[in-house]
Amino acid sequence: MSRFTVVSTGAAGLGGRLWYSVAEYSFGFTVTDGAGLDARNWSGERSSLSIGTLQVEVDPPSGTVLFVWGLHPHLRWVEGQCEPDRLVSGIVRARVANGFLAGAATGIAEVGEWRTTWDPVSGWVRVAPPGEARGEVQVLVASQTALGISRRGLSSVWLHPEFESGVQP
Repeated sequence: MSRFTVVSTGAAGLGGRLWYSVAEYSFGFTVTDGAGLDARNWSGERSSLSIGTLQVEVDPPSGTVLFVWGLHPHLRWVEGQCEPDRLVSGIVRARVANGFLAGAATGIAEVGEWRTTWDPVSGWVRVAPPGEARGEVQVLVASQTALGISRRGLSSVWLHPEFESGVQP
């Protein structure tokens, strides 16, 4: 079981660039803020929580969420209206029962278990389990990347990528 804690709000999200490659069916994140990694006491190791093949990257010793990346085919996305309504900058930490193992992923959901909605007007992509989360706050953990946190834990992932070559799904 995974637990998510909002450590602080107001802290700037990790600086970088979130992009989506239509040709490769995947998200990528390029860190442009080395000082932001230092501020998160990044150990230099990486682990992740997986939602299907989408990866929520974390620092294994601290559980601090860094960014999101991974294979996530747009062919399964549903067009719809979505935009975060309670967006705050901050730091989120995750915990898993047996701790994180550097270089390994811990599963949160199987492929297709969470649904992806893309809003071509706002540019936001929301990945979430079926149903609406009540009392969710969206924490901007990195540029263009937010985690929806509710009392039950991680309730959504919000992404506002730049589409490579300007091509949208």
